[in-house]
This record gives sequence, structure tokens and C-alpha cells, in this order.
Amino acid sequence: MRDLRVNYVVITAGNSLRGILTSKDVLTRVIGHNRPPELTLVEKVMTLHPNCATLDATILDALCLMDSGKFLHIPVLNGDGMLVACLDVLQLLKLRDSTLEFEPLDEDHSLPYASSDRLDIKCMTPSVLELIMLEGSSEPTNLPFTLLQDITNNFSNERTIGYGGFGIVFKGVLQNGCVAVKKLFNSHTIEDGPFHREANFLMNVKHPNIVRFLGFCAHTEYKAIKSEGSGRYDKYIYVEMRERLLCFEYISKGSLDNHITDELRGLEWHARYQIIGGICEGLLYLHKEKDIVHMDLKPANILLNDLMVLKITDFGIIKTP
Repeated sequence: MRDLRVNYVVITAGNSLRGILTSKDVLTRVIGHNRPPELTLVEKVMTLHPNCATLDATILDALCLMDSGKFLHIPVLNGDGMLVACLDVLQLLKLRDSTLEFEPLDEDHSLPYASSDRLDIKCMTPSVLELIMLEGSSEPTNLPFTLLQDITNNFSNERTIGYGGFGIVFKGVLQNGCVAVKKLFNSHTIEDGPFHREANFLMNVKHPNIVRFLGFCAHTEYKAIKSEGSGRYDKYIYVEMRERLLCFEYISKGSLDNHITDELRGLEWHARYQIIGGICEGLLYLHKEKDIVHMDLKPANILLNDLMVLKITDFGIIKTP
């Protein structure tokens, strides 16, 4: 996978398909269970006899076989049952805002839910954000504003989990987990410089002690506001509505300032030592490998996950070369 820069390999025996091994399998079945990669056999962790599509199947049929995100890759077989390709749902998600056309079956075999010859694929596939979370190696990408609006319940107060100098952080709820969505204040959307700077930085850093960046959204629309007019026609003012958002992995235990009190209370000393080590490793990575200085490092900007692994966050104020 590393040499070919792919996230899956297909295992065959002769001309027969035996299974498929994906980066998700490695993450959940090897790393997640602390199995030594150099000793773990592929057949122990691969998905045996995966669902397959045929060359004459439609894209819609293949997406249904993927079972709403349970599978991210579908092998494709020809008429003789030989493997000819492998379908990657991550590529198909580029079509998520369009519709697919398919030929309806005859009356005796019509699909019970098909009321027309068009079907919106958004209800058949997981969101691109859910797949980025499943695929640990996936790159951050542009996210639809409607998606972020939906998973945060229209940025409701009940989903608010934090405030910063540049925006409010909301909890986004997905089918397979949660994310954190940072919505910049309106005063910081007038100029795109700070937004571009932080997004560009986040796209370039990847470290276990840096919060994982999942994607960004730069949404602009115009709203017509009626003004006083004269004569036969009303006049309108067109106001530019700008939304700038950043999406991150959700860190369950919150910030460090919620866990430290004094030397006699709060975290055990071994946990404190682990946190100090993580801070040092994260800062060393930023300074030595990226030549970046975090200008606002404080306990509120250090998050802890379920395993008490720290994640440095909030890079609105940084110094770069």
C-alpha cells in the first residue's frame, strides 16, 4: 500500500477472489488491537469474500452493495467471475451533489422504492466527512456548508462545546462518530487572510499530538434586503453573507484546564508526565519540521482524548517563516 500509494489491496488465489485488505482493516484490526504488523498474517485481518459488483451493474447498485459505508471498496468481476477492477467509494463521493440516472426494471422486477428514474445518491451514501474519519490516511477536503449545518443542528446552542478568540466550536454528530466544527466570527470573515493562513497550516501538519484536521468550508451567498424605494419599483440591497468554517476530529475529554488543579489533586503523576511528553513532542514537530511557533499555547488549547493522549489545537495565532 505504501509503495503504490493506495489504501487497499485485493487478495486472490489463482483467478478466485479471496478477500480485500484496506487501510481501515489495518487501523481497526491490527493497530487497534496492538497486533505486531510484522507478525500478523493478512488472512487474519482481511475481509473474507467481500461483496462484489459486476461490469454490467450500475453505480447505484454498487453503492447499495457498500451498505451505507460499511464497505469502502467493492471488487468488480467480469462475466467469468474474474477480478478486473476495484471500485473506491471515496472517488464516487465527488458526485454526491448530483443525481444518478438508471433504467427502471420491468414491472415484474421493479424496485419497491423507485418512484421515478432518478434517485439522489446523497441518501444512499455516507457523507464525505464520515469516510474521511474512517480512512485515517484521507486528506482534508472542501466540505459543503449544508453538511456542517446539518450535523451541528444548524449551529444550535445545545451543540456549542467551546469558544475561542476567532470563533465558536460546535459538536457535529455523524452516523459513525462526532467531529468539532469551528465557525469563525463574522468579524473574522471580512478578510480571508486569517482563514487561509490557519487552513493552509492545518493542511500541512500531521502528528499524533496535533488535532487532526478533516476539512474546511468557505461559503458565500447573497441576501436581498428591501430598502425604501421611490417610483414603481422597490429597491433592494444585496448583502454578502460569508461563512468560514474548519472541521476537526472530536476530542472527547475536553481541554487540559478541566483536568488539572494543583499538585495534590487532579491527574495522577504518570498521566501528567505523559501529557508533558506529548506537549514536547508536538512542539518539537512544529518547531523543527515545520518551522512554526504556536503563539497561543495554554491549557485551554491542549485537548485530551479517551486514552489521555493530548492534541494541540487552535492555531489561529501562529508564526511562520
